[in-house]
Amino acid sequence: MRTQKAMTKMKLIKPSDFLAVFKFLIAKVLVVFSSKRTHNIVVCELNGKKNGNGWSFFSYAQGKEYDVAYVSSEDDNHIKFGSIEHWYQYLKCDMNVVTHKGASPCFPLVSVLRKLRLIDPNIMYIQHGLLLNELPHLKYQLTRFKALTFTKDYELRYFRDKLDYPESTLHKTGMCRFDRLHDISEGGRKIFIFPTYRHEIYFRKMNESSFKTTEFFNSWHSFLNSAGFVELIESNEIEVLFSVHPNLAGFLHLFENNYIKTIDPAQVNFDEVISTSSLLLTDYSSIFCDFDYLGKYSLFFQFDSETFFGNRNNIRKYDDEFVFSSSGEVTNSIMKYIDERKDTSILEQSSCYLTYEALRKIVGDQFNEKKI
Repeated sequence: MRTQKAMTKMKLIKPSDFLAVFKFLIAKVLVVFSSKRTHNIVVCELNGKKNGNGWSFFSYAQGKEYDVAYVSSEDDNHIKFGSIEHWYQYLKCDMNVVTHKGASPCFPLVSVLRKLRLIDPNIMYIQHGLLLNELPHLKYQLTRFKALTFTKDYELRYFRDKLDYPESTLHKTGMCRFDRLHDISEGGRKIFIFPTYRHEIYFRKMNESSFKTTEFFNSWHSFLNSAGFVELIESNEIEVLFSVHPNLAGFLHLFENNYIKTIDPAQVNFDEVISTSSLLLTDYSSIFCDFDYLGKYSLFFQFDSETFFGNRNNIRKYDDEFVFSSSGEVTNSIMKYIDERKDTSILEQSSCYLTYEALRKIVGDQFNEKKI
């Protein structure tokens, strides 16, 4: 089993990962000998995409007491993702604010360097979604995060009691992207359909013919083309937007039909889609918490829960009222919730503010330690 997992991970190594070794060595020399400017805070999302909690936090933190920089994969004025500059800032800045454990100049190389204790950058982890399953790879002794943010109280208990995080490192902030959300869905009915990816599809690098044999494809494709669903959206003038997790973007075109609009996940303006949509249909994606924040309902089409969770312990609990295993049940529930709104508990202060205050505390403590 371990050999198979190792081989699967080896397939994900890219030529650029080997080039990263030379970039790291150059940056390491610069850290020792160069007086090059260093930012206090460097914010990075997975692969440098400007569409999540990191970008929201960076936008908020600009102009405040710390010099804050953003890492981007686009050709702009920010630090280029995976560049020598990225390596230099990652190693020398006071705090890396990341949305994923892998949000680093080169995750495979960084993992090895950190495991060997050759580098030990300061990292604050602002989660990009709600905790779903057990995550033993995020144990405190492995990550050594200086701070970690969460949204729900069950996450606090898990990180503290199961992954051994000191409670002083855990901060309830919500997600920074919440601050950009506003309910402007009145005047029309729109469903956003957004299933998450499956490990067995992504890590095996499936081709199209193999993907078409999966339960994932057949279940979603059948639902989107079912007579009941098509009749429902046409008779009620419901707009349907469909996208998939970025890890499955290469298969998006296989779901196209005349009744829905498919959107490349790299092009999705999630703030706009969430704000203008009336209802979410997903399977397990934590994007439901964004809809919940606005008091909108989410339906969960979980046709493969046994295989999806497998031997993993499901930490997040779903309300059975909104979980369905058949497409017919989903279709029959859409009109019940599409126009409804629920009471929701919003944090008294903005998520960006709470995250920034947590950052100030941990960075301030570090500065005090240096003075001592």
